Amino acid sequence: YQRRVHGVNIYNIDSKRLVNSFEGIHTEQVYQVLFSPNGKYLVTVSKDLSVNFISIESKCIAKRIELSTAGLPGVYFEGLVSIAFSRDGNLLAVGCFDGKITIIDTTELNM
Repeated sequence: YQRRVHGVNIYNIDSKRLVNSFEGIHTEQVYQVLFSPNGKYLVTVSKDLSVNFISIESKCIAKRIELSTAGLPGVYFEGLVSIAFSRDGNLLAVGCFDGKITIIDTTELNM
């Protein structure tokens, strides 16, 4: 049995070199990676029902949101597949396999 490590690699396009690697930040496949509108964060979404905000400056996870433990009674998420920011970056829409969309107010994340 071989355990898969799910993460994100960042490469410099010009030099074709690995700049940073974030291995193990998810326990399932990463479905989408997106820069925040202000360019401060790289946001990842995964089948493991988590959204990670990776700080470009510190190269660390600034915030992790696990929607399976968001305290929403009666709501079940089958897997997160897409993310999109509002134009001003204050809202993040997270799409799920089952068609549900969750809106996260990023102004309340204290990052």
